[in-house]
Amino acid sequence: VEDLLGDARRLAREVLSIDEAIAGYDNNAQATLHVDEVDQIGIVAMRVAAGVVPNVGSLLGCAHGANEQTCAKDFIRRFARRAFRHPVSDDELAPYVAMYEEKRKATDHAQAIRLFVEAVLQSPRFLYRPIVGTSTNDPAVVKLTGYEVATRLAFFLWASVPDAELL
Repeated sequence: VEDLLGDARRLAREVLSIDEAIAGYDNNAQATLHVDEVDQIGIVAMRVAAGVVPNVGSLLGCAHGANEQTCAKDFIRRFARRAFRHPVSDDELAPYVAMYEEKRKATDHAQAIRLFVEAVLQSPRFLYRPIVGTSTNDPAVVKLTGYEVATRLAFFLWASVPDAELL
């Protein structure tokens, strides 16, 4: 969250429990969530996303006078790619774009972006680091994709999401 949106460590520490160290590592490569922790993640996601509203213009990085919807779709693609740690297809983005558009009709642009950010921060694709890989000749072995390797390296080396260069 800190690398995606800025400093939210204090908020996360206030609400979430500290990750347990597993085999000497504290970046939670293997995490078990309890029901109350899922609720806590929702609380953090809501609070962090609410902080996006006053800064939505600078966060999206669009030029003054740019088409709001085009700018939002570009941000949704960029943010999802970074949060999910791999390129995101149009099919994967469709529910997020639809959610933005529905919320935009009901309220305003900033609130629609807030809802999108909140949804991404609670997505299993953000919270977990699944290993899907590609098949090999041995059915018990999968080859990691470049994005999976980048994610594993980033969390191992600096306990965060891969930066643009590593992705």
